[in-house]
Amino acid sequence: MQHATIQLTDRGFEGFMVWEVYSRRWKKKHDPETHLCARVQRIQGVESEAQRGCPSCETTWLVSTEELDSDCSEPALSSQDFVGPAHMALGEVDPELEGVNPYPQQSLGWYLGWDGESVEPMGFAWDEAITLDPAEAATRGGDVWILWPGFAWRVGG
Repeated sequence: MQHATIQLTDRGFEGFMVWEVYSRRWKKKHDPETHLCARVQRIQGVESEAQRGCPSCETTWLVSTEELDSDCSEPALSSQDFVGPAHMALGEVDPELEGVNPYPQQSLGWYLGWDGESVEPMGFAWDEAITLDPAEAATRGGDVWILWPGFAWRVGG
């Protein structure tokens, strides 16, 4: 599963992306005991031109990624395949993911692209403040977004 937290800035955003890897048994029960490892990356984005794949996206960023930590020992899970996206965008929630939207009417769609030309729907983005009580939200400073997957990737055969 791939998820992230970003803080919006005047120049774009900065935040952290996490790749969490589970065994095949996770698919049936979503049991935390099936967690194998994780990779944590620092991500930064600067505004960029729109990419194909998200006509409703109003904001698109060119993304840079820096590896921070990983406890993944299997070579396939440590490969460059997980280096991170080239672009990120926010727009309307993809209609195919609407049925699993955790915050209908309050979230946006989250899109990623690796080829520099188009983006694909990944899940949902919402302002962190909607998950906090009002007093805590007031002390946080705002503009922190949670990017949550609409599905889990399948790696390997």
